[in-house]
Amino acid sequence: MCVGDVGRVAAGSAGGAAAELVEGGPRRAVSMAVLVLEGTRVAVGDWVEVHTGLAVGVLDEAEARARLAALDEAGALGPAPASG
Repeated sequence: MCVGDVGRVAAGSAGGAAAELVEGGPRRAVSMAVLVLEGTRVAVGDWVEVHTGLAVGVLDEAEARARLAALDEAGALGPAPASG
């Protein structure tokens, strides 16, 4: 299973090829190429799912907050214990 990151769009580039995200981690730039190719419109304030630096889907706020909570909880578990 792949775990995607989640972020809220704070700013977009002209033409929509890239966006700057906040929340869900440090402020960072991601490619919007997948969503642009799909014809999906994304606006400032929208939540997106990110995988390996590419925004791959748009989420509603409730789903985004639930995923952020799950990611936070998983991170709070700390590293897996060493075996052996």
